[in-house]
Amino acid sequence: MPSSCPLCHSDRVETRCTGRRVAGAAGAITAAASSGLAAMSRIDPTLPPAFRVATAVTTAVLSGLAFANLGCKVGATLGDAIDKTVLRRFNCLDCGFSFCDPDPQTNHHDGENT
Repeated sequence: MPSSCPLCHSDRVETRCTGRRVAGAAGAITAAASSGLAAMSRIDPTLPPAFRVATAVTTAVLSGLAFANLGCKVGATLGDAIDKTVLRRFNCLDCGFSFCDPDPQTNHHDGENT
């Protein structure tokens, strides 16, 4: 975490995790949906209808939860890498300036404060 804002030199700087949040949520939703659909496609058609429904729901929910957790972790890791390399990951709480790197030499203020 940087010690100060490169624009106003305030020490009130927070870390933003936009990429981590968005990619984590997208990974969880995608993994849950795909694993749930894959699990439902493997239901034995010879079972009675009540058992097919119970098996499909149970399998979809359990596999969806398990893979949603994994998808969230993978997405959050990817999002963290995006936060560190692409997005402006630090935000000054005093002046509102957003910047990528704590090194003032690599930050160029272009008039955009978001």
